[in-house]
Amino acid sequence: MERTGTPLGARITQIALTLIIVGLVVFKVLPGIADWSEVGAALKGAPLSELLLVLVVALGLEVLKALEQQILIPKLGIARAFVALENTALVSNLVPGPSGTTMRYVIYRSWGITSADFAKGWLVSSAFNNLLVLAMPVVGAILVITTSDVEPPPWLAGVALIGLVATTAAVLLVIGILRSESLARRVGSIYGRLLQKLRGLMKKPAAGQDGAEAVVRFRTDAIDAMRDSGVALALTISAKFVVTALLLWMSLDAVGFPSGYLSPAEVFAAYTFVRLLTIVNITPGSVGIAEALYASSLTYLAGPGADEALIVAGVVVFRAATYALPIVLGVICNIIWRRKRSWRAEVEEVASTDAVVAAAADTITDD
Repeated sequence: MERTGTPLGARITQIALTLIIVGLVVFKVLPGIADWSEVGAALKGAPLSELLLVLVVALGLEVLKALEQQILIPKLGIARAFVALENTALVSNLVPGPSGTTMRYVIYRSWGITSADFAKGWLVSSAFNNLLVLAMPVVGAILVITTSDVEPPPWLAGVALIGLVATTAAVLLVIGILRSESLARRVGSIYGRLLQKLRGLMKKPAAGQDGAEAVVRFRTDAIDAMRDSGVALALTISAKFVVTALLLWMSLDAVGFPSGYLSPAEVFAAYTFVRLLTIVNITPGSVGIAEALYASSLTYLAGPGADEALIVAGVVVFRAATYALPIVLGVICNIIWRRKRSWRAEVEEVASTDAVVAAAADTITDD
């Protein structure tokens, strides 16, 4: 895959923005919610057994994520899917821009996985995940409105309505593409033009391929994937979403936050809203932004009298499990990828999709 790289000025700007946001959150936003000394005391007082349980569930969550790709690309196997996943997380959680997806593309190709298979794993899983991210805040809003003792903010119903409309539109578009090749071609043509413009803005060369043909090919792969493993994929992605929300609740429980202030439904609602608000990563892994959103939303839902230090401590544990842990695993898996020569294979070229997929992977934002 030809790499032109992100312009140095843009990269420096992204890094500077990330540092500014993280600095504001660490030294301004979170201290405004709870004193760091009290947060530290809460973390030190957390039972080791509870933290280890959080770690075990977090590892299980990473396996679920790998299983998602293995279902779509059976030739990967769960071990290689896990190694590729953690390498992707290592890069996307540390490097601004669409670097994680590009890393996954490079790793798959080093193992002889075709661009068509990469596209199937990327597009189909992204479609399922993004639909769920759009839909779940509606469920979360309903849970808050119907079960929470806290008076919901007036904008909550509006957010739920917008989410419902967006979800419906997205579902209809996906169904239309799967049902109609002509619609797929029209969408592909629009996608191709937008991609060319985006690459131009990023000072990258044109993709050089017809986006319509690429989307039609991807449509065929998606139909095959849905027919062969649609149920298993839907269950895996749904389980991944629920387990992540459960992990947030377990993190709060691990630091001793009283369950009477936040029900599992409220914690689930907070997770769904933050997940939607961070669907586009402004910083790598939404670091800084996600922590601020989780702490503020959980504090609001907990209501008066809740120990804010315990909430922030719970968020720190949760982000350690979902943001920092994949970085550690990624370092290990990067060594495995580089040294496991027996997994390497000759690249099978697929001329009709290689250029388009490479261009897209070099342009998009990580999931």
